[in-house]
Amino acid sequence: MKTKSLLLTALMAVSSFLAVASDDPSNTGLFVISGKSGVYKLIYEGEKPSAMVLTILNSSGKVVYSESVRGLKGFIRPVNFKGMAADTYTIQLKQDNKVLSASVNYAPEQKSSKVASKEVEARKFAVMVSNVGTETIEVRIFDENLNLIKTYQETVSGSFGRIFNLSEIKSKKFTFEVYNSSGLIDTLTF
Repeated sequence: MKTKSLLLTALMAVSSFLAVASDDPSNTGLFVISGKSGVYKLIYEGEKPSAMVLTILNSSGKVVYSESVRGLKGFIRPVNFKGMAADTYTIQLKQDNKVLSASVNYAPEQKSSKVASKEVEARKFAVMVSNVGTETIEVRIFDENLNLIKTYQETVSGSFGRIFNLSEIKSKKFTFEVYNSSGLIDTLTF
């Protein structure tokens, strides 16, 4: 009998502690966990179920996403930034007159393309780009005065290689700029 009452008292004490701890406002908040490839985990824990507005703003303060959520005390959800520009985004959660916010510094993953080049003969230049996947490669060629003299563009699956014959062009020096869809990869000067 004494063991049962002691066990019952301990059970009630633990239950009361858990009830008080779950209503503790310090257990509430908005948390963002960085994930893979631009997907972040958004965790919210509130005091009581209520209506709230989830808003994502860019660094200029422009709303890029907004959603109303009703009747939830808390949630865990993914937030996908893929396809968005590199920026610092603010995630805000408005509930009644309370605003919680967290910042995310998002930068899209850059595809790593490597460029190799060499002069194979007098005024003939080989440009090679190691690439993964399908990509549009653009090569811009400039003379010694940095005047654009030739542009070459090709969509490739995998790596790219081409020999440019510039024997007809009178210039002491050539500059090649190699681009993919992410922008300038490399600048080569011969």
